[in-house]
Amino acid sequence: MTIIPVVFAVVAHILRAHGGPFWMWTILDPSYYYLFDGLNLVNLTTPGQPFHPGTPVQVMVALVLKAAYPLQSARQIAETVLADPEAHLRLVSSAFIVLWALVMLAAGLFAHRRLGDIWSALLLQLGPFLSMVILMNAYHVKPEPVLMGLMLVLSMVVIAALEPQSLDRHRTRYAVLFGLLAGFGIATKLTVAPIFVLPLLLLGNLRAMVLYGVVSVLGFLLFTAPIWGAYDRLWGFAGKVMASSGAYAAADSGVIDLAAYPRAALKIASRPVVHVPILAALVVLALDRRRARAAGAGWSLEARALAGIALAMAVQVLAVAKQPTANYMVPAYMLAPLALVVMRRLVASWEWGSAPVRTWSARGFALFVCLLAVMQVFSVLRLDRDLTDRVRVAGTVDDDRFRACARIYVFPPSSHSFAMYRGDWESGLRHTALLRGLLPGNDYWLEQGTMDLRNAAGSQKLSDVLAAYPCLFIRGAHRGPITRYLQAHAPDLKVRGKCSTRDEAVLTANVDCRGRLLADRPSWQ
Repeated sequence: MTIIPVVFAVVAHILRAHGGPFWMWTILDPSYYYLFDGLNLVNLTTPGQPFHPGTPVQVMVALVLKAAYPLQSARQIAETVLADPEAHLRLVSSAFIVLWALVMLAAGLFAHRRLGDIWSALLLQLGPFLSMVILMNAYHVKPEPVLMGLMLVLSMVVIAALEPQSLDRHRTRYAVLFGLLAGFGIATKLTVAPIFVLPLLLLGNLRAMVLYGVVSVLGFLLFTAPIWGAYDRLWGFAGKVMASSGAYAAADSGVIDLAAYPRAALKIASRPVVHVPILAALVVLALDRRRARAAGAGWSLEARALAGIALAMAVQVLAVAKQPTANYMVPAYMLAPLALVVMRRLVASWEWGSAPVRTWSARGFALFVCLLAVMQVFSVLRLDRDLTDRVRVAGTVDDDRFRACARIYVFPPSSHSFAMYRGDWESGLRHTALLRGLLPGNDYWLEQGTMDLRNAAGSQKLSDVLAAYPCLFIRGAHRGPITRYLQAHAPDLKVRGKCSTRDEAVLTANVDCRGRLLADRPSWQ
């Protein structure tokens, strides 16, 4: 059971090495935001971005940074970290990877001890490998890896509750423990809330359910304590998101886009890691209910747990389909192994067939786990190739060739400067003074939320920027905002898109793709 956690740690580090720096256009959001807010917490100030809320992640980042420099002041830590943010993001990432590997190890040992079945334990440990969405996020500094670890802890608690008489004897303790897990999870990311319908079915007692709900709320308040001063922003944003079907509360067709919602739900549910456990659970539950009725029995503990898992995964699908994003499904993906483990336990309780039949079914389950592990090798290799290809494509444009130009970055670009600027912006502009001495003076960024052209000195006029440089270089994956900005502020400016890559738009004026000026004096001067 040690091998899978070790493989996870090794694979996560390899993917991180091949996935490029954290300022790559695909991953700068939100890793840099969490780094800057971690510095805010080191300085004992309220995080600037409370929207996930993500508070446990911010606290963990702060703890790692403070542990790395225990004798430095908050100011010194900020100066050290921002002088080399990539090294410190890798430090935090490595600390997280080791932590999740240890949680995987604990989950495997716990499941083996409680279930007496090594194959169920190994299946539980394979959770992070069952979807490449999980593994692709595993090394990032963001909520998803934390939720991955949390689902393993939740799985351990569910398995403990399935022991004979355990839940009956300690129902209050389980309600409190489930409530703390729910509070921690929702404080990490609001989108995990649907998963925590699971304990409601498992607890099976009104008093325990009420206690669970109260502790969940108190736990949420506890784990978001550092952002109490920003609750108005959190709930204001959350309210807008819930009232909108567009990404990040964009103006759209209402709470749910009825034209797109069914298609989105089906697409999300089409992943085998989602629909296979849910459908299999429904079949097993139907058979179990038939047997229970024939015997005059009620719902068994295993059946309630399985129903809770299937319901949690289904509700997560329905919630995420409103604003479909694969990352939001990580908690549901991580419950798939638990569903199969509980399913196997429930079916085994039926004692169907002779002893040889049960023996061969156990061997079949072991073979299934082995085949699943082998299949993931190919998935990991494919993911590694995809990440390497993204880095290669991004590297075909060398920003250093355009050092003579005004360089404007638009979300999301592959740019160290943009990652630093945006991290500072999202965390409340608390470290702007430090950035002035760290970033090139000719680097600017467009904050598309406010359509404001900025650098470390604050808002800038495009006309002043153009007057100061002989050429213009613009880079970012979202072409729409910069196109609208240029039309509004420089309608006569002629830009070319010949340097663009597959993933990012690269617009230039008075310079070719090799950084050579096309005219000594540009037309705008």
